[in-house]
Amino acid sequence: MTIQSPETTQTFSVYYDAQDNELNQHKMDAYALGNSILEIAKLVKQADTLLNGEQKTVDLQVTAPAREGSLAIDFAITVLNSGGVDILKYLGLSAASASVIGGTALAVARQLKRKKVISIETTSGSSQAKILYNGGEIECEKTVAMLATNPEIRKSMNEVINQPFFGKNDPKFRVEIDGQNVFIAEGDVVSEFTPMPKNSMSTEETQVITTNVHITQINFESKNGWRMLYDGQEKAVKMDDDAFMTRVRDSVNKFSNGDMFEVELSIIHKKTARSERTEYMITHVIRHRAAPERQIL
Repeated sequence: MTIQSPETTQTFSVYYDAQDNELNQHKMDAYALGNSILEIAKLVKQADTLLNGEQKTVDLQVTAPAREGSLAIDFAITVLNSGGVDILKYLGLSAASASVIGGTALAVARQLKRKKVISIETTSGSSQAKILYNGGEIECEKTVAMLATNPEIRKSMNEVINQPFFGKNDPKFRVEIDGQNVFIAEGDVVSEFTPMPKNSMSTEETQVITTNVHITQINFESKNGWRMLYDGQEKAVKMDDDAFMTRVRDSVNKFSNGDMFEVELSIIHKKTARSERTEYMITHVIRHRAAPERQIL
């Protein structure tokens, strides 16, 4: 993993070109251009956070307005922390990007396109990783895998490379450093930079326990709409015990909100690249912990 040198400034230029009247006159819709600049800033910031933690290690500035030729935007990125990882290198926006084994984040994102990413496999002591997706796998550096499978990074790539060319013919996006192209996407390749599918990196883990809960909200008509007090907090819970539901409807005894029950509780942890949540489901009600005359089972 390459570490940046202290207090250095590197400039790079982003070019938009196409068979388009506005771009041929060095013009672009103000919203599209402003959004592109914003998303480049987000791309750099998110990469810095992923690779270097919460401490900001680089500062990105726009250094010049669009100039003649293809519509171009100049940026200067200054290293603020000498201990930070070289984010431009691993993104694919640096002359040093060619040395990244297995390709940069931009190259891997292009390979992935709209494919659902299943998981990332890593090995302790190795700098390499394996991205598993529906239909195949990609081997690359761990640093690159983190970037190429991050939803915010992928969204910014799409907004910077793909969206500004919507409805335009022969698109060409390129990044230039010191007069040399370090990244080019043109023609149909431009549209291959897409956001991460929403169900990527999804995992589901279920834990089944026997515990006591207080039922705080009842819904006699549906398995949903129930709530319980568990682990000191009120939580939504699905009542998936059909026999208990029938007994509740038919019983001459009634139970009150707040009654305690011994139950089999499934705790389901769901995680995707975009979100993480926990769901609760009562699969079996074992005992109604109430006075005998009030018990419904």
